[in-house]
Amino acid sequence: MRQEKHEEAAEALRYAQKHSPKNLDRLHLLGEVDMKQNELDGARKWFNDALAIDPDSSTAKAGLTVASNIDVFKKRNPDADIPQNFASLLNLIGISMVRAGKHKDGIEQYQSAMNFVNTGDDKAKLCFNAGLGSLKSKDKQGAYEWFKQSVAHNPQNFDKSSQYMKKLEDDPAVVTDDLPEPEKF
Repeated sequence: MRQEKHEEAAEALRYAQKHSPKNLDRLHLLGEVDMKQNELDGARKWFNDALAIDPDSSTAKAGLTVASNIDVFKKRNPDADIPQNFASLLNLIGISMVRAGKHKDGIEQYQSAMNFVNTGDDKAKLCFNAGLGSLKSKDKQGAYEWFKQSVAHNPQNFDKSSQYMKKLEDDPAVVTDDLPEPEKF
């Protein structure tokens, strides 16, 4: 049922796109819909079309990053249990990058993923995990900023970020080697 809804939405968006092909928001939505349906070539096409209109489109740039990361992740992990939830997949890719020591790439993945998740809880977890990735790369100021964003996205229900902010405020020499597991969705 849900897949049918995505296909219906994509069809309606494509129809509207024919009548106003320079609509940047619609191009972003078409790219996102294709990405969520694992149509990565289609997603890249829409995001590239958006960049042709606005070369500074942060959403289109993030979409290309995420689509590329999904593609690479699936090729490197053909037997992986791919989550059905799109936010979980984006998070899993960031986790795998950070665990592989590719901290900068993992943080870029989390940052790009923020464009394609909708709930404050998911955004809080992505920011928390970006904070952990920043700590692993010894970037304590970057970690603090990510934890701060995490708190802003879900101040009532996600206390871990506040705890890390306090640790960093109280002891700037906080150990970065013994960190908890990233948040999973």
